[in-house]
Amino acid sequence: MEKKIITKEIFYECRRCSDWSDHSYKWGEVKESLAKGGIELQDDDYLRIHLEEGYDHGDSARDDFYAISVHRDVWETDEEFNKRKKRSELSKIENQKKRYENYLKLKEEFENSTE
Repeated sequence: MEKKIITKEIFYECRRCSDWSDHSYKWGEVKESLAKGGIELQDDDYLRIHLEEGYDHGDSARDDFYAISVHRDVWETDEEFNKRKKRSELSKIENQKKRYENYLKLKEEFENSTE
């Protein structure tokens, strides 16, 4: 297993909007927000700006909002790599247990069906 490139969100900002006012982003505001966040865009960054629709479900509600985020492909850190490696090993052990349990069930089923 080797380290791999992962996509990380390096910036996120949102602003509320409503039926009576539209607070969509203008490019100057985007540049200003990025500068405040210390983000200098690179050619291969992913810039996402979207409207997230609100909801009203009885006792909980949320207004619509515009969100802007910047994502960048980076090499995973040693800590992230070790976590992924450990999860992979645990998953492999769990899968072996499940396969063995399934094998025992099938073995019992076929042994009983031949009698």
